[in-house]
Amino acid sequence: MIHIIGRQIDIGESLQQHTEHHISELFKKYLGYTPEVFITFKKSHHFFICDVAVHLLKHVTIHIKAQDRDAYKSLDFCCKKLDHRLNRYHSKLTDKHKIDKNVTEASHYVMDHRQEHPDSIIAHMEGEILELTPEEAMMKLDLSDEPTLMFKNQDTGIYNVMYRKNDGHIAWISPK
Repeated sequence: MIHIIGRQIDIGESLQQHTEHHISELFKKYLGYTPEVFITFKKSHHFFICDVAVHLLKHVTIHIKAQDRDAYKSLDFCCKKLDHRLNRYHSKLTDKHKIDKNVTEASHYVMDHRQEHPDSIIAHMEGEILELTPEEAMMKLDLSDEPTLMFKNQDTGIYNVMYRKNDGHIAWISPK
C-alpha cells in the first residue's frame, strides 16, 4: 500500500497517480509486489522535498529524500535513487534466510552540550543493535540513509560502527 501525504501543500490527483504508478512499477520490477510505502511531499522555500520511507523486511528500512523546484522532479529523483538501491541489493533483499538476526536492545540518548550541566539528556529512544556481517551493515546503512550504524560484527562478535563521511564514503570503526 502506498500512502501519499502533503505537508503544508495540497497533493493533486495527477501527482498522486504519477507517484503511485512510478513507485508500484519499481517494486514490481524488483520484488514482484509493493510493500507499505510512505511518501511525504513538503515545500521548503522554493523547493519541493519528496521523502520516501519503506519498511521492507524485518530490520530493513529504505529511506530516501530528494528536492527540486518541481514536485514531479523531486519524486523522479527519489525513484532514481530507489531504483539504484533496489538494483544494488536485490539478491540480498530477496534472500529470506537473512531476515532474522540476533538483536541486542539498546537505548539512544541525545545530550545538550550547551547546558550548564553537559550531561543533561534532552531525548531518549529505544532501539536495537543487530548482529550483521560488515557487508550487511553497509547495505543497511546505505538503504536507511542514516549517518551512522552500530552493529555486532557477526564474524568477530565485537560491536562495530559504520558511518557516512562528508565525502559520501562509508567508514568502519572496529576495535582490536
